[in-house]
Amino acid sequence: MLAGENSITVQDVLTAYIILTLNKYCYNNNNERRILHTITIVNSRGVSDFIAPQDQVSNSLFMVLSNDFDDPYSLSNIAKTIRQSIIQLRDPKVLESGIATIDGLIRKNIRNNKFPNPQLVPNEIAVNSN
Repeated sequence: MLAGENSITVQDVLTAYIILTLNKYCYNNNNERRILHTITIVNSRGVSDFIAPQDQVSNSLFMVLSNDFDDPYSLSNIAKTIRQSIIQLRDPKVLESGIATIDGLIRKNIRNNKFPNPQLVPNEIAVNSN
């Protein structure tokens, strides 16, 4: 099923295909590298006028961690899990409370001179959503 608000998109399937290919041919015997979930960068513009109105010029990006895949070797399971995490994030109530929480944590970290330290996390891949 493709297109539509609650359906799997072409982007979800392409991402799932890449993950499945990596898991099957590159990380099959590597429990630390096998991809079990994603961090998806999602544009949240237009979800809530309070956060980012539809006519806002810039993108409003937010990162969402998916649940672990029930089957990291199933194209449909990976794609559905990715789509579910994006749908959940685009719920205005979830997004508004999430952004408020993140904003507070970022401000606290800056006051304490703590900065992001991106590093490789086992079983994870970061992707962009459409």
